[in-house]
Amino acid sequence: MFGFRSKGTVAPESCMKSTHSLLPEPRSYSGTAIMVGSIMALPFAIVWSWLFAATQGLSFGQVLPLGLGGGVLFGLFFGLSMAFFFKRETADIDYSDKKGFVARLNVATSQLGYNPASQTEDFLSYKPSFQAGLAAGRISVQLHEDHAIIVGPRTYVNKLVQRLARD
Repeated sequence: MFGFRSKGTVAPESCMKSTHSLLPEPRSYSGTAIMVGSIMALPFAIVWSWLFAATQGLSFGQVLPLGLGGGVLFGLFFGLSMAFFFKRETADIDYSDKKGFVARLNVATSQLGYNPASQTEDFLSYKPSFQAGLAAGRISVQLHEDHAIIVGPRTYVNKLVQRLARD
């Protein structure tokens, strides 16, 4: 019932429409690492500095330069490790029944912890719940006559494709 095409490759003639695609472009590994690392560096530095200053009886200002250095290192390593999970992936799935596919897609995304964000006739968007992890990012689906293109975080797109293949 469902077929899976190779990830990241879509025949250009199969996606030609008069309107542009609403799908986000997949983010690179380095772009994802920089985004995640920069988001985490400052909170880590501030919390670590505050805790260290409180436990050692030092002033926050004395500890903050060391905390900022630690925050940069933490952000670097955390970003590089988490980018593997949050990197955007593209998948292409064939289907024969559009309504049936959308129903299965809605069930599968809800099982993964994603809630519908927006829906038009040929475009669906799902946002992560707390269960999926708020930093996971949205899953977007562009529907065509006989296939759908799915873009989202690598881990969740792979799980979604596996669930859709089982049904």
